[in-house]
Amino acid sequence: MTDAAEDARAPADTKLNRGGYAWSIFEGGRDPFVILITIYIFMPYVAGSMIGDAVKGQETISQAQQWAGWAVMATAPFIGASADKLGGRKLGLALIVGLMIPLTAALWWAKPDGTGLSVPMTMLFAMTVQVLFAYNEILHNSLLVRAAGLGAAHKASGLALSLGNLFSVLALAFTAWAFALPGTVDWAWVPERPLFGLDTAQHEHERVVAWLAAGLLLFGSIPLFLWTPDAPRTGTPLVRAFAQGAGELWRMLRTVSHHRDAAVYVTSRMFFVDGMNGVLVYAGVFAVGVMKWGALEMLAYGILLSIFAVLGGFVGRWLDAALGPKNAVAIEVLMSMVGLTAFLG
Repeated sequence: MTDAAEDARAPADTKLNRGGYAWSIFEGGRDPFVILITIYIFMPYVAGSMIGDAVKGQETISQAQQWAGWAVMATAPFIGASADKLGGRKLGLALIVGLMIPLTAALWWAKPDGTGLSVPMTMLFAMTVQVLFAYNEILHNSLLVRAAGLGAAHKASGLALSLGNLFSVLALAFTAWAFALPGTVDWAWVPERPLFGLDTAQHEHERVVAWLAAGLLLFGSIPLFLWTPDAPRTGTPLVRAFAQGAGELWRMLRTVSHHRDAAVYVTSRMFFVDGMNGVLVYAGVFAVGVMKWGALEMLAYGILLSIFAVLGGFVGRWLDAALGPKNAVAIEVLMSMVGLTAFLG
């Protein structure tokens, strides 16, 4: 029996089980990398403090994102096509997570005075983790039905979205309370000095998010490897699995003209997701470079937008049910364009 066939026969129980919860927790531990590193705190710090020039910072980050995107585009389809040939996913996930955690934590040494990681090394580490994040996402998503069952897959997916934003909000709030606010406000519930002796003059309150993101990824990984069921191994050697996956991709490309609707959808979705990712990646850099926001403003910005992201999930679900997915997406894109245009003012 093929892996796809086994997934199709997965239990249809609508109750979320332990494997489904573990799958969702992993998503919660993984998403803070995007929020803390890519969007709101670390990359804006690189552009504003390490590079020190908003225009050059945007250019540097754009080039790095471009190379990471090309790497994912060239390799991710083979990862996905080969996963079914190999069967088990957990070993691959363990290797990927085992690389992501130390590389993310190492970003702590991206010092503003240049005595730690250089800007090129910092971007190399961050973009390597971003590519690994894409591989991680492919293998993790392929375990959804096996982890939660067909009947509860939507519950696990929704819980994962909520946990990703919840963990990110908690990490941002803790960073603000423990490192950014001390010494700037005279509030009884805020420490007098940054915890653990962090030096804000060296931007340690911004660099510390690297350790937080790495720690949350480690925390979120433990339940997945303990309780989420893996696909059975096929016994196919790695090289043969990649060769079979490549052959399957080639056959799909040769017959794509027979599936025009699917091809149009995949292509349009690719452009849509690229545009959405561009907005997310440059939001923080824009705030630092154009509006001259500091770490505390960026933390507040990240907290507010993460909370609105959760609310947006509920609104999107209501629009989908009332108007259909295509109309809902059209309205959401239009409102996003209005909001982005307002930024120009």
